[in-house]
Amino acid sequence: MRLVNATTLLISTLALSLLGCQKDEAAEPPMMPASRALPAAERAIEEIASMRCDHEQLCGRIGSAAAYPDREHCRNAMRVDARGELGRCRTGIDQGDLQECLGEIADGDCDGPLGRLETIPECKIDDLCID
Repeated sequence: MRLVNATTLLISTLALSLLGCQKDEAAEPPMMPASRALPAAERAIEEIASMRCDHEQLCGRIGSAAAYPDREHCRNAMRVDARGELGRCRTGIDQGDLQECLGEIADGDCDGPLGRLETIPECKIDDLCID
């Protein structure tokens, strides 16, 4: 009798655990955390940071006695600035406007620092973000 009860218990436990592990094929995809930008925005952030640091290097603002001690410090600062703007783009980045923004950064003069991304007319969030 004990063997029958133990066998029944074992089979019941196994059946319940298998039922509990079934996957729902219609489950919704995982949501992206609000603090993380879309992949297109992340790529744009990297491109903008790189171009801005190319400009800062060309203007002599990267080095031991300059605004940024090294290129990585520059890129980190520029990423933070760009992420603050482009991280709000929830439907994507307009690639044509991004290229205009990058061109404006590359063509900028060295009279003063670039300032925040939002101060560059071709890099306004309203233009870069797809509505």
